[in-house]
Amino acid sequence: MTPMDTRDTLDSVSDQYFNQHPKNSTTPPTPIKLAPFKRRMVGATALSFNHVRTSMDNSFTDTIIDAWNIIVSGGWVMIPLFLLGLVAFYVGARLLLFFFRGNHKKTSISTCEEWVRDSSKAKGTVGEIIRYSQDGVGTVEDIQSRFAEIRTAEIPRLQQNITFLQIMINTAPLMGLLGTVLGMLTTFYGIALGGSESTTSIVAGGIQVALITTQMGLCLAIPGYIFVYFLKQKVLDYESFLVRLESISLQHFSGRAS
Repeated sequence: MTPMDTRDTLDSVSDQYFNQHPKNSTTPPTPIKLAPFKRRMVGATALSFNHVRTSMDNSFTDTIIDAWNIIVSGGWVMIPLFLLGLVAFYVGARLLLFFFRGNHKKTSISTCEEWVRDSSKAKGTVGEIIRYSQDGVGTVEDIQSRFAEIRTAEIPRLQQNITFLQIMINTAPLMGLLGTVLGMLTTFYGIALGGSESTTSIVAGGIQVALITTQMGLCLAIPGYIFVYFLKQKVLDYESFLVRLESISLQHFSGRAS
């Protein structure tokens, strides 16, 4: 429904009203039937919404196709780069899930003290650590041994995954550099052909491979370095929390023993 159609509809409704009820008329006004007008407006709104949704779907599909064409044009180096990105994303997601699933960041010192006094109230991963550190212990050394076991089981595993993730991220720009070298070799080969008709396409293809692979490697490496730093800080926070929780447990056990 165009703006001209809407204006004509409103004019016809207005004329209908004033023809039925002149200014000097004393008869009460009769209701004007606006149902056809409402139906036309609702239909126009639905058509507009469907048009917008179709346009969004088409634009998203075009974006995916363009991205795929760019990746394919980067040559065979884009395949290991793509796989490397998937592996890095998987490892990073697992580490991130571990830290967000645990409740040690949300647990305050006062809550830890309360849970250490009554381990039945403890919840989440912190509760599991507290109950494991208290079950069957008889001396302070037993508690220290339990926390040492927890650190040995958790911290090295986290550090190994972060180290592996960092290796993947460090490899990404090197793979991009390899693609750059291959692309430049293709470019020099095209230049060496001299006045051949395919020289321009070969040179353009080599430059394209060099730039796309470099860009892909940097796109993986730059956010990856930031993410690795974030995960390392999370590991340090987790270690600090275990130290504080061990101190609270030792103080509680010493007070109970005395």
